[in-house]
Amino acid sequence: PLLFSRLWFNVQRREKNDTHAKIDLVCSIIKGVGVALSRLKQSSTLLFDLAQLGMLVTLEISSKDRSYLWFLNWMSKQSQKNSSTNQLTAETSYHQLSDGTHEVNFALIRGPGNHYLKFCRAWFQVKRERDGKLIDLNSGTSWEILMLTLYLKIKLLVDLLKETKSCSMKTEEGKIVIYTSSGGTEWRPFGQPRTKRPLNSVVLDQGIKENLVAVIKEGLSDDKSNHLLTNVPEQSVILLEDVDAAFVGRDLVSVFYGLTSTTSQKEIFMTINHLEKLDWALIRQNRPADHRQAVTGKHHTNHTILRDKTRNQPTKLKSRSTTMSSEEANCNQNQTKHCWQAYVDHHKCKNRHGVEHDACRHFYRTFNSLCPNRWIARWDEQREAGKFPVQLDP
Repeated sequence: PLLFSRLWFNVQRREKNDTHAKIDLVCSIIKGVGVALSRLKQSSTLLFDLAQLGMLVTLEISSKDRSYLWFLNWMSKQSQKNSSTNQLTAETSYHQLSDGTHEVNFALIRGPGNHYLKFCRAWFQVKRERDGKLIDLNSGTSWEILMLTLYLKIKLLVDLLKETKSCSMKTEEGKIVIYTSSGGTEWRPFGQPRTKRPLNSVVLDQGIKENLVAVIKEGLSDDKSNHLLTNVPEQSVILLEDVDAAFVGRDLVSVFYGLTSTTSQKEIFMTINHLEKLDWALIRQNRPADHRQAVTGKHHTNHTILRDKTRNQPTKLKSRSTTMSSEEANCNQNQTKHCWQAYVDHHKCKNRHGVEHDACRHFYRTFNSLCPNRWIARWDEQREAGKFPVQLDP
């Protein structure tokens, strides 16, 4: 019995040792597999980054860029056979018709997420990201980014952007696009492009319609001085309503003075309820503006349309009449001070930098709008005779 018990003890101890050995072997295999998978993951990530760097190109379009809306418009028009997505966003357009009925249209556009599109036999990925923490102060919407990724074909990206622009322009072709600032500092399209209204459907008094059309067709290049007017789209008609109430003092004059002129054709129309309340500098005799009674019917409110026709001022001062006018009587102390200072600053700037300098042109426009002709003529005579009370040489 003693021998048998010793043999049985040795057998059990050997089985335990074999079990521990098997467990150690399995743990070693698992550790090896884990290390191999970790190394494989690192290698695959590195290879993917290298492949993306060398074979893929990524284009980022922010919601502030103009091509952002073009691309969304183009992407929403792609058919299901050329694209695949299950992430959509509803866009509702609501219109109330003249007969009191409502017209509601729903459009399903691709929302935030990953989308795959096909263009010119090439597939590419579009990733639309929306940051809820960042707000676009101009539009009041969340900040969005479009990330386009495709095979290394930069020319294809350029062709794609051109295609989105062409697709967007087709919706505006032959129509009128209305822009509004909406209280911000950037012009945004107001609604959808509208079909042009036939001119014969506009009802105005005799001659008024023809005069307005003639003014628009003349074309002009005007000076703008606030942020909105400097960012107006090209070849636009700008309407400022009730300027006699909206602009107090000389604020309206500062809109047209102080900035360099542009070559983009723009028309500025201003509606006025009380012409006598308008700043006299805008409608004085030597002011290059056209003001006329636009609506004079018995059943209409009287408005005056003022069209600014400010152009580049001539480089040489023109001779002025020295006859007395009512302008001197309308000059207050503050206006006289600014008039004199602008005249002196203009000639100092001209002697130092030349008459074509932007600052010199600004001073010229300022004193030309503030100073009566008689004062300017008298100061010119004193300056030519060497009797001007201020030293103008640099």
